[in-house]
Amino acid sequence: MNAVGVQISGVLPSRDITVHQLKGKRLAIDTHLIIHQYLLSTPSLDKFGRTTNHLVGVFHHVTHLLSLGIKPVYVFDGSFLEIRKHEKFVKDASQPRVTSVLSLEMINETKALITALGVPVVQAPAEGDAQAAHMCVKGDVFAVASTQYDALMYGAKRIVMNLRRLSKKVQLYELKEVLASCKMDHNQFVMFCMLIGTDFNPAVENQKNALRFVQKYRTFTRTFEKIKWQYGYLPKAVYEHIKTMPVTNKYQLRYGPVDKEVVKRILVEHGMSEKRIWSVLDKI
Repeated sequence: MNAVGVQISGVLPSRDITVHQLKGKRLAIDTHLIIHQYLLSTPSLDKFGRTTNHLVGVFHHVTHLLSLGIKPVYVFDGSFLEIRKHEKFVKDASQPRVTSVLSLEMINETKALITALGVPVVQAPAEGDAQAAHMCVKGDVFAVASTQYDALMYGAKRIVMNLRRLSKKVQLYELKEVLASCKMDHNQFVMFCMLIGTDFNPAVENQKNALRFVQKYRTFTRTFEKIKWQYGYLPKAVYEHIKTMPVTNKYQLRYGPVDKEVVKRILVEHGMSEKRIWSVLDKI
């Protein structure tokens, strides 16, 4: 299994746009991904020994996007759906995904902070990037903001890469341009992603060979007949797992005023000074 999602470099066409071109647009944020990035930095602890990186990081992330006039939607991963459990999956029973560094308590307090900042939170039934892609296909968000390409694999119309606090420009990938450049349809693009590795299977080819195989053989059967697939699940099972990843329409994208008292309570309880909190909130 590829623990860092679909990784592609130098193959897909993109164009640079300024962050100001995203003003007024809704962006679905791959929230677990950014929280883990904050948690991998030097730990910051409050007086009770609790990690505060996730709250401080998300606080700055949300307020920065709001200050740019961007409308973020924070999408949280649900439980990791194993291939063998796919058919028995119950969407309404999904739970937020916990990891070795991200507890349920940390997820819940992050959700509470984002909500207090007047920004919508969406709980995915399974993969957050699949849910974000679904919202993009529906037209509920303009793009998915991530550092990985998984949302394209799930069919997102467009993704935005490298949306960092100090970034003045970001990379915009349009699915229709990606498919035209690669001379593929979306089903073939999913096959390409499987060959270079996804969250559900290890890589079996490098990018160059994977692109060449799919472009040459075109169909699923012919492509995977030529591949040395050494993985416990058959290629078709992985493909169907990706193509039928559960998503939900049970979300509301409502924005409201910042509840400053709740924001202050959450952050002060975790050691952030009131002066620092107000200085950040004054910028949005």
